[in-house]
Amino acid sequence: LFVEDNVLVAATDAIACAQCAVNHNLTYPQTIVVGTSNIVVDPQFVSAATRDYHLTATSPAVDAASPSTGFTTTHDFDGIARPQGAGFDLGALERHP
Repeated sequence: LFVEDNVLVAATDAIACAQCAVNHNLTYPQTIVVGTSNIVVDPQFVSAATRDYHLTATSPAVDAASPSTGFTTTHDFDGIARPQGAGFDLGALERHP
C-alpha cells in the first residue's frame, strides 16, 4: 500500500504501517513518520476551524507533489483542473487563484 502525496493531520504523534510505503507527504503535527521525503509542517489550510481545507497561497503543500506521482485524474476533489501551478499540490484540493 502506498501513502503518497497527501496532507495528513492527526492527533497522534506517529504515522506508520508495516506494509505501507509512507512517502512524500505533509504531516502535522506528527514528528514521528516512517518513510522518506515526508515534511512535518503546518499545511496552512484556509480555516481548519470552519473545515475549509483549501490551501493558502503560502502553503508548503502547493506544487509539492512527487514528480513521479501516480495521479490518474485531471481534477481535484472540487473538480478544479490539476495542476494549477508548476506541479500538483499535496492533498485532495488543488490551490487555485
